[in-house]
Order: sequence, then C-alpha cells, then structure tokens
Amino acid sequence: MGGFIVFAIPASFLIHKTGITYSLRIASLLVIVGSLMKIIKVRSPSFLLVSQAIMSFSQAIILSMATVTVARWFPIRERGMAVGIVSACQYIALAFDMVFSPFLMSGGSFPRLIAIYSAISSGFAIIGALLIKENPPTPSSLIEPADESYLKASLTIGRINSLRGMITVFSVTWGVLMVMLVKIDFIAAELNLGSTAWFALALILSGAIGAFILPAISDAIKKRKVLFVGCLGLSLPGMLLLFFSKNRGMSYAGAVIFGFFAFSAIPIGLQYAAELGFPNPEEIVQSHMVFFSQGLGALILLLTMSGSIWEFRHLLSFFIALLLGCFIGSTFLDESKMIITEDERLDKEINREIVQNE
Repeated sequence: MGGFIVFAIPASFLIHKTGITYSLRIASLLVIVGSLMKIIKVRSPSFLLVSQAIMSFSQAIILSMATVTVARWFPIRERGMAVGIVSACQYIALAFDMVFSPFLMSGGSFPRLIAIYSAISSGFAIIGALLIKENPPTPSSLIEPADESYLKASLTIGRINSLRGMITVFSVTWGVLMVMLVKIDFIAAELNLGSTAWFALALILSGAIGAFILPAISDAIKKRKVLFVGCLGLSLPGMLLLFFSKNRGMSYAGAVIFGFFAFSAIPIGLQYAAELGFPNPEEIVQSHMVFFSQGLGALILLLTMSGSIWEFRHLLSFFIALLLGCFIGSTFLDESKMIITEDERLDKEINREIVQNE
C-alpha cells in the first residue's frame, strides 16, 4: 500500500507522457528485475524489501493504465465489460495465490514459492510487453479526452464535485476490501472455518464472477450509478451474514454475497470515475483513485492493527458502518453523462443536421 501511495502519481505521469506501450514495457521490465532480485537473495529481508518496492512501482503503472487502455480499444458501450474482465483476471490471480501458496510452502520451502511466482510473473510480463499496442487500427470512439497538461488536468479533477465524492466512496470501499484480505486468516479463524483457502476462494471467485457480469450489465442498461450504488447496498447483507454467522453455511453464503457485489463495485467504479472525470485523461483520474484508495486502505489497516481493541465483531461492525456510509454517500453522485452508445451520438448529430438543413 505504501508503494502505491508513493508511485501512483509518478506512474500516471509516465503513462501520460510516454503512452501505454512504453509504460507497460517499463512496468514489465521492473517486474522481471524485481523477480530476479527475489530469486537471487531470497533469504535477505532487506533485499526482498527493495525488490518489492520495484514491483510496487510496476504494479502502480499497470493499475493506472487499465481505463486508458480500455478507452483506446473499446467503444463506450463496452468499456464497463472490458474493465470488468481486467478486474476479474486480477481476482482470479489473487485467488490462485491465496489458495495454492500454502501447498507450495509445504515443508517450509519459501525459496521454491518465490521461484515459481517469479517465473510466472516474468512470463506474463514478457507476454504483455510483446502484445501491447498503443492504438487500434481505427479509433474506438468519436470523442477523445482533452489534450491538457498533467498539472492542469489534475487540478481540474479536484473541482468536479461528483468525482470527488466518487473518489471518497470508492477509496473507503477499496480500503475495506484490502483490510478484509489482509485479515482473512483472522476472520476465517473467528468463524471457525478451519481453512482460510476455501473462505478466500468463496470470497474472491464470487467477486471475479460478479466482475464479469455486473459491469457488462451496466453497459447494457447504460447506467453506471445504479449498478455502483446497488453493489454497495447489496454487499451489506453479505457482511451482516458474516456478523451473525452461526455455522459454516452462513459464513460461506455471506462471503459469496459480499464478494460478488463488493468486488464488482471496483471495475464499475473505475469506469464510472473515468466517465465522471471526462474530458480529463483516464490515466490521471485512475491515478487519483489508486492513490487515495491505497492511502485510506493503509489508514483503515493501521486503525485495525491492534488485536486487543478490535475483536472480531468490532471489526465487522466497523466495516459495516463504513460500507453503509459509502452506500448512502453514493446515492448523491451524478449519473455518467457519457454512458450512451456511439450510435446514439451519431443519430443525434444526424438529426441536428437535418433540422438545420430544413
């Protein structure tokens, strides 16, 4: 989280100045370098910390370029779906990590764990660097972001009321999700589930499924706000099931409901924010989302670090209060003015031309 706070703004500046192709290739190189460093001195905590800092810079670049890449390659009517696919793939990778790491660590083989994950990371980094292209053969949209300086666009973002509210709501929601994942062993133990892996799988894979489905629905019905608000509101019953859980069935049901809606709110929120911030460049809007999300996530984590104060139900009560506040706050946001199809825009222009000619 600290790495994101430090690198989110520089990462978006790099994307803004060099484009998505060079930015991803730089990020891929950093992934490979960081992975090799981990393998070389796997037993050195200080060396691992430096390599992790390098990896965090690469991750900040990759996460900051999601919406701008989607905007280059997809029309507006498909962008929610595309960002959802990106998020779902992240969730699937996270689930893989949380489920298979204990098996890879069997016998205390930490170097083997690092070597396998470093090889996987480097392999995907090379594939991404080779496949990335700056622009499609033909433009994906009739409208383009404003060609403004990085500083001017950053200042403009701060003056958009709904976007400021969106960043706040999104950041608190993201913070709750991150702390849930950090404390997943503690939560699973308090629910007497025995295995953290199955609880993590229920939570995260349901989120991946939701991230495939709900952003695509927001494209189909041409609404961002109703889906985002709905996801926040419907995640609360899942958290309440965890709070009042009496058996494993209730616990897993709560994890599935909460994961499906809470994790789905992330890709919808990212695309929603990009549209609220238009015509400012998507990478600058997303960097603000990442920066404040990780900052609030780190703050929430620090507030909940003390086990003597935060008992299980106190922790869940805190999460429920935060999510309820996010749900209420999100109802005051404006709907996206961009979420109409290119065909509708073209029809309006044709009708306007007909009226003028008459």
